[in-house]
Amino acid sequence: LVQNDLKKILAYSTVSQLGYMFVGVGVGAFSAGIFHLMTHAFFKALLFLCAGSVMHALHGELDIWKMGGLRRIMPVTATTFLVGALALSGVFPFAAFFSKDLILEQAFERGHTLVWALGVAAAGLTAFYTFRAFFLAFTGASRLDPQRAKHAHESPAVMTVPLVILALLSTVGGWIGLPQGWLWGNRFVEYLAPSLAVLPEPAGHHAAPALGATALMLLTSGVAFAGIGIAFALYGRPSNAAARLAKGLRALYELLWNKWYVDEIYDAIVVRPYIALSRFFWQVIDARIIDGAVDGVGRLVVAIGSAGRFVQSGLTQQYLFVMLIGTIGLLVALLRGA
Repeated sequence: LVQNDLKKILAYSTVSQLGYMFVGVGVGAFSAGIFHLMTHAFFKALLFLCAGSVMHALHGELDIWKMGGLRRIMPVTATTFLVGALALSGVFPFAAFFSKDLILEQAFERGHTLVWALGVAAAGLTAFYTFRAFFLAFTGASRLDPQRAKHAHESPAVMTVPLVILALLSTVGGWIGLPQGWLWGNRFVEYLAPSLAVLPEPAGHHAAPALGATALMLLTSGVAFAGIGIAFALYGRPSNAAARLAKGLRALYELLWNKWYVDEIYDAIVVRPYIALSRFFWQVIDARIIDGAVDGVGRLVVAIGSAGRFVQSGLTQQYLFVMLIGTIGLLVALLRGA
């Protein structure tokens, strides 16, 4: 909701869409989860390639606050990004409208109302942050620095043609999953039915009273349009409303800006203990115990050799005297034994 890196925003949206797929599988709507996996491939590939097109035009710039007005410079990239944003937001008749709504409909009808409510809320958030990125990057006045503004340009056909193809697929890719009773019905579900028929009904299944597929669809669409509307109100026109909102909700803004402090928590729980353990094994186990044992054997040999040097004087008379003493001692020992 508050990140400024265009690719990071899209990457987080991928995580949320994976969440929808997990919801589909988790509530037992297996074909719906797989259907969303298919439609998601179209518009998410489109959005990431649009981000790549923007990077190409702006020499690697990804901060949406340093863009603005790109639709005048990059009309093809801007239009295809808009198609991808509408698809990701689940707006009719784009791809995710059919797959995301099918997941939410199945979650509600199978009695998972809390999961359904969270999914609907996520749909609104998705529409908001996706169009926040679109409005800040492609509409309004340009905020490009002079050097980048001078060289900004539309990407070549080798980049824009795939964008157009993916935009087309993002538009019609979900039509294969039209709801039952619409034209040809959900052919995707029918195609997967033989493979999924062997899967058991999820445990704890209790059907909820049917609210009606159309009512659920209208509700989800309304939430998505509300997210787009809020994004336009805050970022689609000159206004300091977003800054005032961030200031008024400073604690929440900081929490979101720091990504729920997940990196810091991971660093404290995993990274730092791992580094400390590694340092212990290096400085104590390896350097002192293992190396100490190996070096200790060497020092022992050196000490024994140093002690032996005293009997290695190089004087023949001394060697003969020692041999004589040793021979006498040996004879005494033998005579006593006898």
